[in-house]
Amino acid sequence: MKVAIITISDSVAGGKRQDASGPALIARCKDLSWLVSSSQVVPDDPAQIQAAIIRLADKDAVDVILSSGGTGIGPRDSTPEATTAIADRLVPGMAEEMRR
Repeated sequence: MKVAIITISDSVAGGKRQDASGPALIARCKDLSWLVSSSQVVPDDPAQIQAAIIRLADKDAVDVILSSGGTGIGPRDSTPEATTAIADRLVPGMAEEMRR
C-alpha cells in the first residue's frame, strides 16, 4: 500500500514544536510494510489542508492519505471540516472506527 502522511499543526509548521505524530505514523506504516511516498507538514489553514489533500489524491497516486492534527476544539483546528468540504464521498462510521 502506498501512503502519504500530512501533519497539520500551526506550531510544527512554524518551527515552534517538533513533529511527533508524523514520524510515529511513518514508523507504524513501515511496521505494516506500507510504502510511505511522502510526508509533509501544513498549518491549521483550511485552504492549505485542502490543497495538500487534493494534490496527493489527484497527482501522487497514493492509496491512503493519513492526517494527524487539527482535530481539537481550538479556533484553528479545522481538519475535519476542511477534509469534509472536499470529499467526494463520506463513509458512515469510518471516523468512529479510526478513533476506536
